[in-house]
Amino acid sequence: MNRSKENLMKNRGKISTTIFVLMIVVSASIFPIVPTNIIAYDSLPLFMISLMLLLRIQMIYVCYLVGGFIRKLYPNRKSHVVITFFVMNLIGFSFRLWIEWGESSLMRDLTIRNIAIHLILIPLVIVVAYLRADE
Repeated sequence: MNRSKENLMKNRGKISTTIFVLMIVVSASIFPIVPTNIIAYDSLPLFMISLMLLLRIQMIYVCYLVGGFIRKLYPNRKSHVVITFFVMNLIGFSFRLWIEWGESSLMRDLTIRNIAIHLILIPLVIVVAYLRADE
């Protein structure tokens, strides 16, 4: 057990970089967490709508796991974790905006409510997992 913790601390920079890239990808892939107009999805089969919901829930669970894992890497840096993951979330969100710029779905889903949910929920899940994880 002690040896695994030594390896974890020895490779902390590489692991942190991987986690940061993962969080940017997760943040970019799950916007909007809550669809603005469910009527726009009425042409899709129920299976597809269920799959989209399931994938969003799984991505939020990944955020929860990341928060617990980050606790092992940085046990006493709560404010650092909050700021870092908020910035990673903001970068991922900006990347999603850049990819979808000009599409009608972006104009439909880009509301104050969706932006607030996205920018608050993901870092909040990570912080809750960070605080609940035991060292």
